[in-house]
Amino acid sequence: MNFYSLSCLPIVFASALLAVYVYFKNPKQRINVLWSIMCLLVALWAVCFIVVSAAQTESLALWAVRNSYFFAIFMPPVFLHFVIAFLKQDVGRVLKISYACGVLLAFFCFHPIFVESVRPIASFSFYTKAGPLFYVYTIYFFALVIFAHVKLFTNYHRLDRLRRQQVKIILIGTIVGFSGGSTSFPMCFGIPMDPFGKPLVFLYTVLVSYAVFKHKLMIPASDTARLLDKARLQALGIMSASIHHEIKNPLYVAETVLKKQLDSPGESGGAKMIERIQNALRQIERIKTTIQRYESFLSKKESKADGRRVSFKEVLNEVVLLSQHKFTEGQVELETSVMRNDIYVSDSSTLEEVLTNLLINAVNASAPGTKVRLGATLETAGADSALCVSVSDQGCGIPDNEIEKIFEPFHTKGRQGGTGLGLFIVKQLVESRGGYIQVRSRISEGSIFTVFWPVPENSEKLEASEKAEAA
Repeated sequence: MNFYSLSCLPIVFASALLAVYVYFKNPKQRINVLWSIMCLLVALWAVCFIVVSAAQTESLALWAVRNSYFFAIFMPPVFLHFVIAFLKQDVGRVLKISYACGVLLAFFCFHPIFVESVRPIASFSFYTKAGPLFYVYTIYFFALVIFAHVKLFTNYHRLDRLRRQQVKIILIGTIVGFSGGSTSFPMCFGIPMDPFGKPLVFLYTVLVSYAVFKHKLMIPASDTARLLDKARLQALGIMSASIHHEIKNPLYVAETVLKKQLDSPGESGGAKMIERIQNALRQIERIKTTIQRYESFLSKKESKADGRRVSFKEVLNEVVLLSQHKFTEGQVELETSVMRNDIYVSDSSTLEEVLTNLLINAVNASAPGTKVRLGATLETAGADSALCVSVSDQGCGIPDNEIEKIFEPFHTKGRQGGTGLGLFIVKQLVESRGGYIQVRSRISEGSIFTVFWPVPENSEKLEASEKAEAA
């Protein structure tokens, strides 16, 4: 038995113990079950590798090799399944196909078409000699592992801070583990290179165990519910203060337009009066929507998104109206740039609230005589589209050690203070609608907040639909 085989002993014990602990922590939670299966597969694979190294006969070594691949075949789809469950996404066609391919490969793994035989190579007396189907298995293995890691990486910025910490540990641990395990492949194809990375598989179990205990990776659903209830009680204080923040702006606009009507009742006739009253009513409707959102939160119900499609330019006009008084008070100039005229969005009232808060936050961080810029583009990736809106200021910037804290309630860094709720509310609203927000900042230069807001359909189709309805 050589060094590489001995390195599998701690892998066996650590993976088996982690599998048992995670499963019994909450056997009803899917991610616990899937990760337990993943750890068990790693432990059994390592046991088979030890048997291969200790085998005195070719037949025993061949039997152990084929069993090791039976377990290894299911590691990629189980890991992908875990990632999908962790991200709370629906099981898609890719996962179903990956399991089907795994079952098909497992059916042939005891046949010479998969593992032809075993042979001496490098420091091993017996090692895998790949059959024709083993090449397919190699592609299948790496394709699924890479796809799962890309899925984790691309969804990283959409997660809350705790889950981002968990993803960091998962990414490091699994990249180390799969990279170490992948060094077993070259000798299967006759390349005399020892599997030097195999001991790294043990580090994967250590890192994931750290995530489980330190960052509550597999926290039971009941514990999560208790934490959420505690958060709701704490949020009562947040909501009391945020009424000041969220209702003040539309009330200010409604008050302004109604005062204008009182000051000049006959200025522009009935049409002007109707326009001003309609504007005031829109702001009152915003107040009602805000209050309904708070009621939904306290009753543990999700607020429903408004499915009506509205031109983004209309949304932008409303946002400018809502925030104009802050720009006037702060002596800050607003500059807007929309790259396309055919962008349509749904749930416009929520988007208005998000952008208004970002603009007010930018004004609070800006000195008199500076500019705040708002730009919007439509980004597409396959069938999916997202409205990308950036709000930049020329303020003092945000220190690196403060970036993670700015989305927490009552965290204030603006020139004029404030309640410290604007960015907290923005993040909650954006993520509740399936979007995400990013921030970049440089000291003494300013900050750029970028919101990615999902667009249900391609904007060109929406534009054609709107024109057809108008006709």
